[in-house]
Amino acid sequence: MLYLDITGYGARKRRCESVLVWFLSKYLPRHHITIEVLHRGLRREQAYGYCSVTGVTHSPRQFLIEIDPKLDLELYTKTLIHELVHLRQWVRGLLKERRGKMYYKIKLLRTWTIGNILMKLKLTILKMSIMLIT
Repeated sequence: MLYLDITGYGARKRRCESVLVWFLSKYLPRHHITIEVLHRGLRREQAYGYCSVTGVTHSPRQFLIEIDPKLDLELYTKTLIHELVHLRQWVRGLLKERRGKMYYKIKLLRTWTIGNILMKLKLTILKMSIMLIT
């Protein structure tokens, strides 16, 4: 079951909802998840989007995805899928937070390792976005 709230100025509600429903039905079909998607300007933060846990972190099911609404349609879709990959990592227990530090597969994340992990996920994200666009 999915609880979805799409807010913010310039929100692409139809695109956002269709991507969320597609991703969650394909990759997390049996989970009860609450997602708030907040559209807000992120250029000052030099980011396209964020995914964060809003509920408990030991078994997270409530999430906030922040995304810049001024992105072009293709980049918007890729960024949303990218943040949904992080959501999936949280739900499956691959990404965790303990005492204010982030861990991926039990390894402490440092700045350089976050980049390495994201590079490994790049192929997966590109494959998913190509499937969605076609």
